[in-house]
Amino acid sequence: MALHREIEIPQQGDPGFVRYRLGPSRLYLNDVELIHTTLVKAAKERADSLNTVAAEVRITARDATADAPGDLRDATPGELQRVRISVEAPLISVDLWSENADVSAQASDAEGKAVAEGIKKFVDAKRSLRGGYQWLDGTHDVVLLISGIALAASSFFVFGDWRAALASFLGACFVTFGFNSTFAYRTGTVRIVPRNESEVRKLSSETRKQLWIALAGAAAGALIVGTAGLWAGFAVK
Repeated sequence: MALHREIEIPQQGDPGFVRYRLGPSRLYLNDVELIHTTLVKAAKERADSLNTVAAEVRITARDATADAPGDLRDATPGELQRVRISVEAPLISVDLWSENADVSAQASDAEGKAVAEGIKKFVDAKRSLRGGYQWLDGTHDVVLLISGIALAASSFFVFGDWRAALASFLGACFVTFGFNSTFAYRTGTVRIVPRNESEVRKLSSETRKQLWIALAGAAAGALIVGTAGLWAGFAVK
């Protein structure tokens, strides 16, 4: 008897889901707020069309629950790795996770899918290699780095050249970075920064300003000390 195979095609009304991979991206609280507002609006429109009460939009961070996106400021780093924003009508779930990040909606719900696709475009527009990459994010990273250190030590003992050892270690770091970055692109990953983007930019600007002041002060101090030493040398002569 012949073996037959076929691909199952969901029929209209099928309760299956469509999922769209997200990232690698880095989102700030104002980005999370916009996603939350989008789902609130979708829930209100669905409720108005059915003449019912709008479904609640829930925000969870692992086992914790947030009343508003701003509450994520108090979340731990571990909780920020598993943030979910979801609503039941339309049935949409946005998983802003450090691994396997995606947005899903019912395959039979055209409006829900449109919202999910819009959220995907928004999150993907925030693509960031640094946001998706997690240094030492798993056992494989540790193994690769330890292997790099061992390879560097072996290169030094065999060739007696620190440059060969350094090249071996940097090569292992490059492989680790490339592996993790590729993993982030293939599985989807989102990093949430528990601040508004404007706050982060302000902090970065102030940090750079303080750094330049510190460098200028250090240079001026070195110049004064050097000049004083030079004059002292002339005085001794």
